Amino acid sequence: MAARSSATPVVGATQAEEIIQGDVPGTVHLIDLEGTMGVKHDGKTKDVVLYPAPSPDPADPLNWSRSKKLKNSIILQIYTGVVGGSTATGYAVYPNIIANTGIPLSTLNSAIGVMFLFLGWGTLIWCSIGLQWGRRGVYIITSLGCMCMMLWAPYTSGSGTWYAHRLLYGLFGAAEEALVEQSICDIFFAHERGTHMGLYMLWLGGTSFLFPMAAGYVAQNMSWEWCFYFPAIFLAATTIIIFFGLDESMYDRDLLTRQAAIRGSTSAHISSQETSQAVVDEKHPAIDDTDSNSETTQLVYETQSYWQSRKLFTIVPGKPNRIMHHVIGPLKHLYNFPIMSMSGFQYGAYLMLFTVLNGTWAAIFEAPPYNFSSGIGGVLYIFPFIGQLLASQYCGKFADWFHNRAARRNKGVREPEQRLWLYLACTILTPTGLLLYGVGGAHGIHWFGVGVGAAMVTFGGTVAGTAPIGYISDSYKELTGEGMVTMTLIRNTMGFAMGYAVTPWLDRDGMQNTFIAISFMHLACTLLYYPFIWFGKAERRRTAAKYYKYAAKAVH
Repeated sequence: MAARSSATPVVGATQAEEIIQGDVPGTVHLIDLEGTMGVKHDGKTKDVVLYPAPSPDPADPLNWSRSKKLKNSIILQIYTGVVGGSTATGYAVYPNIIANTGIPLSTLNSAIGVMFLFLGWGTLIWCSIGLQWGRRGVYIITSLGCMCMMLWAPYTSGSGTWYAHRLLYGLFGAAEEALVEQSICDIFFAHERGTHMGLYMLWLGGTSFLFPMAAGYVAQNMSWEWCFYFPAIFLAATTIIIFFGLDESMYDRDLLTRQAAIRGSTSAHISSQETSQAVVDEKHPAIDDTDSNSETTQLVYETQSYWQSRKLFTIVPGKPNRIMHHVIGPLKHLYNFPIMSMSGFQYGAYLMLFTVLNGTWAAIFEAPPYNFSSGIGGVLYIFPFIGQLLASQYCGKFADWFHNRAARRNKGVREPEQRLWLYLACTILTPTGLLLYGVGGAHGIHWFGVGVGAAMVTFGGTVAGTAPIGYISDSYKELTGEGMVTMTLIRNTMGFAMGYAVTPWLDRDGMQNTFIAISFMHLACTLLYYPFIWFGKAERRRTAAKYYKYAAKAVH
């Protein structure tokens, strides 16, 4: 990517007026039903408008070739999968860890809660750096940090050491929780994001089941320590792949303004209006299409050699330092934007289920009446992985198709709330799966039934995670990075609480009663999201002024 290139889509007044519908953030004319809109369209689906509109700069990530976008998406998924999977590698070998270190199960589960807490709050650090100076350096530093924590884990000497490396792993691993979503939004248009968000959720959650599945056999045939050494090797390889393969997707949308000012161009006023397209033009379109094309052709776009593009961070000349804005902003969004808060709550409800599922896995399958070995217990993680795999398709390509179809039925206008209808699957499958897994396991039903219950939980839970991400990025596009942090803070704080609560809860109420309670609690949580289907647009309209105020200061 060009060092100074990190620019906004250049759209004229006519284009902006046709794409953006009024002053409500997130409401856009995505489908050109009549074929009369003078804007760029997708090459495959001719009536789908490219939103956000790409700039003329070849270095704009939205202008990358399809193969380059795919390459970067794959690397982001690898990073997500390896960092995310490494958080769960110890679940299947809890009995081995307890036997060899003397650390009680309650401590192991509580330490997981601490890790989730720092996976959430660490995003304030890494996302702020990534939004200010670029994504590449954050991914490289955090993957190296996670590698060091995995190498430390086998040398655990007691509860204090276990807490320490889980805490630090959470701190380093936090970038996968929010910055990857921002990178996906950097690269892909609105009608494409669902597919890649679905893949992101597959790698984020799916590897959290694949790693324990492999860890069971590793512990059985080698030793439990190798369950941590292998992820460390994968993290080292991931760091190398990122360094040589991942391109910087931060794109300075204020570049045109500064270039015009430096050149003393008479188009400085026009350019300053152009650069705010994703923020200000969304509310107040500024220039017409002809002026946009004639002025931007005078701009010279800098390119970099391959080795110049391998730098960890990008310092863009004239770009204001907004680090503290990015740190404080997500905290303010907790109360300024209820859509973000509720989305975080919904995602947090799923993370709590993930904590419960993994925290009880060995207790169900490696105890009577099943008495499976750690190896077989690990293999059974194939059930939740299958649930995650199916959900990634539902939340990916199907979600994109569903959202585009809903826009067509709405005269071509896309509303973020259209995505929330996908939540029906979560509402039905997750509570049912919890009862089948927890109550079924407590009564010793056939292991296949318990596994199917786990698959239903992860299918519904993946929907509960993906839909809120899409809802925030569609509603408040210019605050996607900070919005992901806000959501992650809520989500992981809830996961932290469940990490502390799950063992005492099970000890007091037993497996059956605990899962009955969790099932109905989760049903109640999901039902809280449905009012946004009907009243979400009114909420976006109410918060529009705050959104434009914050977005004007946002630097991506």
